[in-house]
Amino acid sequence: SQLLKVLEGMWRRGPAPSMVTYIAAMAAFDEGARWGLALELLRRAVQSGLQPDTAAHNSVLSAVERCQAWAEALLSASLMRQDSVGLDAITCGISVNACGKRSMWAHALWLLRQSPALSLEPGIVGCNAAVSACERGHRWGLGLQLLWEAIACRLPATLAGFNAAVSACEKERCWEQALQLLLGELPQRGIRPDVISCSAGTSACARHWEKAQGTVALTRVWGVRPNVVTLSALANAFEAVSLWASAGQLLQEMRQSGLRPGVVAYTMALDALRASGSWPGALCSLAVLRRLGLEPSAVSCGAALAACGTGGSWASALRLLGRMRLDGLEPGAACFDPTLSACEKARAWELAARVLGDMQAQHVLPEFSSCAAVLGACGRAAASAAMTAALAGLLRRDLRERLRRESVAHGQRGLRRQLRKKKK
Repeated sequence: SQLLKVLEGMWRRGPAPSMVTYIAAMAAFDEGARWGLALELLRRAVQSGLQPDTAAHNSVLSAVERCQAWAEALLSASLMRQDSVGLDAITCGISVNACGKRSMWAHALWLLRQSPALSLEPGIVGCNAAVSACERGHRWGLGLQLLWEAIACRLPATLAGFNAAVSACEKERCWEQALQLLLGELPQRGIRPDVISCSAGTSACARHWEKAQGTVALTRVWGVRPNVVTLSALANAFEAVSLWASAGQLLQEMRQSGLRPGVVAYTMALDALRASGSWPGALCSLAVLRRLGLEPSAVSCGAALAACGTGGSWASALRLLGRMRLDGLEPGAACFDPTLSACEKARAWELAARVLGDMQAQHVLPEFSSCAAVLGACGRAAASAAMTAALAGLLRRDLRERLRRESVAHGQRGLRRQLRKKKK
């Protein structure tokens, strides 16, 4: 780059770069996240007899942290102590943040706890980074504890820290604490929630649809426009209590407002259609998903197949199974069993036999209910005795294999329980 050429000219012809020049150059490399070059400049400065100060080391540390190289960041901070370079709150914050981005919650907490021993105040940036590290590392209780400690120490709260804490509440399903942060602590400090806060708060209320709906309503009152994540979380809350119509209506509102629901949101809508047996709507939702350039997952296809099974649409179910294979998706029992159910409802025993053959070719074991459905279809359709006997033989083999697997799994669970008792 041009900056390197200027520095090379100074090294060759003079005047020699000063520490201020080195710091400015390292700051430029920090913005470009080129931490290797920043480290090389620091080495050159030391070789030329200069003594890099805390600001110089922090510039290098910041470049390292931007690249999420947490090990190098901790090494740089350790070298600062060895070289008797003073550490400050910025050093601590950057180091903790580097660990936070890599979910190294234990390292982040250790650095935070070591700050007083180094006569440092970690500051709210360090606390926020540690909360984020705990949230990413699935240590949500520790993250919440850190936030409450920061509040008790009267550290200036930031939206980033509260968002990390609300996200922690979401993962822990602590909806009361999430709403306390969102509706109590944030307004008390004059901080306006953003769409991240509202989405996390709505997700935390996934098992309490009234609270989730109220959170979305407050989001609009605060002047925050709900996004796909927010409304998908509300749809999930509706689905959890079988409010299928509300979930489907919400998906329609998302499309009308110009939002592009993702695969997860459509899968929720497909679940709603599955429960009602509305297979035309389920297939239409899959078609819309593809038109938006989104690839349906095996779960969303399974939900559509379940709708076909409930509605008895065997032809649609077979077509969808074929499309899944073309899309590179592997149908499992959750996809085959509804197809068998649709064939059973239509008394199409020949098709049921074909589906069963496909399952065995792919080593997919049917559920007990599906086995009974196939035999029932044969009986009601007056299938030949030879065909019925052949199907019964295949099903008995599948049932024996399923029972064998369940017996092995049960034995392994019992063995693990015995081993745990011996350890105690």
